Amino acid sequence: QGHIVSTVRCLECQRVSRTKEPFQDVSVQIPNPNELVANAAVSSQGGRSLEGAGPSGGAGSTTKGPTFAGMLGGMAGKVKSLFHDKGVEVTDCLRKFCAPEYLVGKDKYDCEHCKRKTDGERRFAFKDVPEVLCIHIKRFRYDSSWFNATKNSRVVSFPVTGTLDMSPFLEDPPTGPVEYHLIGLIQHIGSMGGGHYISYCRHKR
Repeated sequence: QGHIVSTVRCLECQRVSRTKEPFQDVSVQIPNPNELVANAAVSSQGGRSLEGAGPSGGAGSTTKGPTFAGMLGGMAGKVKSLFHDKGVEVTDCLRKFCAPEYLVGKDKYDCEHCKRKTDGERRFAFKDVPEVLCIHIKRFRYDSSWFNATKNSRVVSFPVTGTLDMSPFLEDPPTGPVEYHLIGLIQHIGSMGGGHYISYCRHKR
């Protein structure tokens, strides 16, 4: 097993709380195009930006119900993505997992030093990784009920013949290479209404 480090920084007193938890597998979300642009800009600066609002649709944001115009716009976006969306890399999903999350609104951080709830910033990083790393791509989303459930069918690419380098996502610089070879994959075919799973496994020759 490996260990994930969670750090929460109070945005008022700047005190940092740190916890370490073991993990066997990690669940990551698929970033949207706006997050890809933001992460690329931050990566080019050699770090993550601490300024700006919280994640889109996250804590403290106001979410409205779907409208007819919004449904048409979403449908057009899906059709356009079939021709223009090249998908994301699995490293983009890991980068989103390790990106800062702002704790605001109803999810404010309970700061022990300030003795009250304050705005905070939370980050995740890998302290150490297991010998076999299992990454779960979160494609299904449930909004209050099964009828509002959706599946994110965006393509997620991963190295098949190469290796997955986990060193950028570690809390401390590694002393050696931290790379993984793909040995297995489970894929869901279908939609929220039905489907089946297909497994692939690499065989030694």
